[in-house]
Amino acid sequence: DWSSDVCSSDLGALFSSLKNDFTPIPNTQTFLFQQHIDEFDIPQLRSLSDQLMNQNKPLIALLGGSLNDKGFLLIRISKSICNQYSAKNILESILQETGGKGGGRPDMAQAGGVDPNKLKQALETTFNQLLSSENTL
Repeated sequence: DWSSDVCSSDLGALFSSLKNDFTPIPNTQTFLFQQHIDEFDIPQLRSLSDQLMNQNKPLIALLGGSLNDKGFLLIRISKSICNQYSAKNILESILQETGGKGGGRPDMAQAGGVDPNKLKQALETTFNQLLSSENTL
């Protein structure tokens, strides 16, 4: 977990420290990235996700943030794998655990009003489910 008071000018440094945290999904060419960052809201998560998506590899990014006791969630999926995974479906699955409201498209979905105390565990559970051979997301 990253706890930070970074401003957007520090996003590049944060990204550099995170870009090696891609986990390959077994038996696929797809990578998975999961991170919860304290003091991050949707605009900051979106900026980080833009940098992640520019890595030119099939990627699922599960990003959570919390600011002022409010939780935020952003799911991004490379367009090349949207036929296999849906950001909207993944988001809806996480919201069942965390509460909150959101929506989106197959390649990007976001939510607010998420319980920040449940968010980290929900991200971890989803990460492990996506890695599992029994993945149903």
